[in-house]
Amino acid sequence: MPINTEHAEYIKFKVKWKRCRDVAAGSDAVHAAGEAYLPKLKEQSTQDYNAYNQRATFYNATWRTIAGLTGMLFRQPPKIEVPTTVAELLRDMDGAGQPVQVLLQDVCEQALTVGRVAVLVDARPVIKLPGMKVATLADARTQGVQPQMQVYYTESVINWRTGKIAGKTVLTQAVLKETEQVAKDPPDEFEVKEEDRWRVLDLFEGRYRQRVFRRKSGVQVPGVASDFEQVGEDIFPLLAGKLLGYIPLTIMGTDDVGTEVDDPPLIDLVDMNLSHYRTSADYAHGCHFTALPTLFLAGFKVDNPGDKIYIGSAAAIVAPNADARATFVEFSGAGLTALERKLTREEQAMAVLGARMLEPQQRQV
Repeated sequence: MPINTEHAEYIKFKVKWKRCRDVAAGSDAVHAAGEAYLPKLKEQSTQDYNAYNQRATFYNATWRTIAGLTGMLFRQPPKIEVPTTVAELLRDMDGAGQPVQVLLQDVCEQALTVGRVAVLVDARPVIKLPGMKVATLADARTQGVQPQMQVYYTESVINWRTGKIAGKTVLTQAVLKETEQVAKDPPDEFEVKEEDRWRVLDLFEGRYRQRVFRRKSGVQVPGVASDFEQVGEDIFPLLAGKLLGYIPLTIMGTDDVGTEVDDPPLIDLVDMNLSHYRTSADYAHGCHFTALPTLFLAGFKVDNPGDKIYIGSAAAIVAPNADARATFVEFSGAGLTALERKLTREEQAMAVLGARMLEPQQRQV
């Protein structure tokens, strides 16, 4: 099988992850998805559908819930007790100046949004200088090398495998999809292109190994393993000068730590949010066509084809026919009222499904 083969559970859940991502992203992403979330009405033209889509209001209860729950969790700064040598690392967790609290909030948001996130502990190798027997921690600090924690969103962890070691089920392989910025050909001073890479983490003869692959240039045949080539050599990371016997990748869900994939915790809220969006589209569509009264004329005729009849306080309508009549036709009925009630019920349901902070707060002693 090729490097980019996706795990069966990944294939099963990626549609739900996409739905959760789009809804959490908000109005622009939901509108851009078009018929995926708002089907066309019968015999509706493309122009009419675009207007129908844009009239719909997306009420983003999902993201407000995620932000509210994250804010509640981090209302107080987390208490972290670590050795002094590690405390310094907490101020820069990813090599880009991100402190530990920001990383924890990112992990929390991912867990709430899609229910799964991975964190890899990694570090670039320390360069051994001439005459040096072993690279030490002091050498690593001199060269500015320190362990980093990289967050991988669930869509990046495309494949994994577990096995039994010493009677325990452990991760024995994981494939992480990444992008790498590479120079264009011919080179361009201001523009680069992104190239897909696949980082393979596994246990090779009991030792932790990293390999990176990319697609070969030229003609590619999808699904063929020979389409890929390794970038660089095999990497065997060291910890305190020793090889690792485990993969330092932690895959986390909302319930546990492990490779098992569960439904996103807010998937019911996401689906109700989309139902509310579709109801909003129907309600706005109905209002658009019924809000203004329509003039109805009977028994009037114009002298020349194409002549217009004007209405308003500055115009008079004269009819020689004694039976002529003019009335305004207005909408009446319970159709829009039923949609209004449905919108209210769905907003209440979203509050029950996880968005309690969306309910109006009553002032009381």
